[in-house]
Amino acid sequence: GVARRLPFMTHVHRLLAALGALRAQLLALAVAHRGTVMPGYTHGQHAQPTTFAHWCTMFEVCFARDAARLLPFHQRLNLSPAGAAIMTGSDFPLDRHRTAALLGFDAPLPHTMDAILSHDLEMEYAAVLSVLAQTLGRMADDLYLWSTTEFAMVELPDRYCGTSSIMPQKKNPDALEDMKGLAAQSLGFLVTIFAAEKGPTGFPIMERRNTQDVLWRTGTALAVRLETMAPLLADMQVRTARMLALAGSNWAQATDLAAALVREAGMDWRNAHPLVGGFVRRCME
Repeated sequence: GVARRLPFMTHVHRLLAALGALRAQLLALAVAHRGTVMPGYTHGQHAQPTTFAHWCTMFEVCFARDAARLLPFHQRLNLSPAGAAIMTGSDFPLDRHRTAALLGFDAPLPHTMDAILSHDLEMEYAAVLSVLAQTLGRMADDLYLWSTTEFAMVELPDRYCGTSSIMPQKKNPDALEDMKGLAAQSLGFLVTIFAAEKGPTGFPIMERRNTQDVLWRTGTALAVRLETMAPLLADMQVRTARMLALAGSNWAQATDLAAALVREAGMDWRNAHPLVGGFVRRCME
């Protein structure tokens, strides 16, 4: 149990530091791009215009929640199972509080059978990591799409990209693909870890060797990806003119026109909505 908890705490410390750096970078970008107008998207189609700062602060709030999930998890993690033996405690006169302090834990786990044979903490850790990986994967998905030739709203730094085996001019977003891949993998390990814990108390023992390995590797891998995203964002080129041009296309301001009819002409929304929809159709025709 000690050998599981100590590496997990190291991971959590690194994850929290990486989250802090990434959130700071997002806030810095938001300050710099308060006036950078860009299109919003729903259903994959142009929605109302927004700003790049709005997008940055959305992800800062998301990562703040991820940090908030890690902090109470760390409190539950930072308890020592040492001295619980195989489940009934030790015959030797051990001071479990002193042992916990020497190992760097806040306190010992109070119940010896729970300390050894309950593993909901691993399941919680898997869930927290998976949610965090999905947040990072969604950000990578956005930047991946925006970096395509068709969108051309951002350009990634060369050092985070690869090239083609046969097309020398090609710039492939390898770092983002790697982050997206880790988000997908985290869904698989979540099921693996939950399934390994299925069974009567004390029966799943050997299965946990796989779960420990997965959690050790994933905690480290996710920290590395989070540490990569902050400098990627810092050096990424934001194509403000292209964002503005897209934000003003495809009748993105039609909602504002309908709202103006309600506000200025006293029309109810139920009639303003189809009226503007018909107006746009006529204009397109």
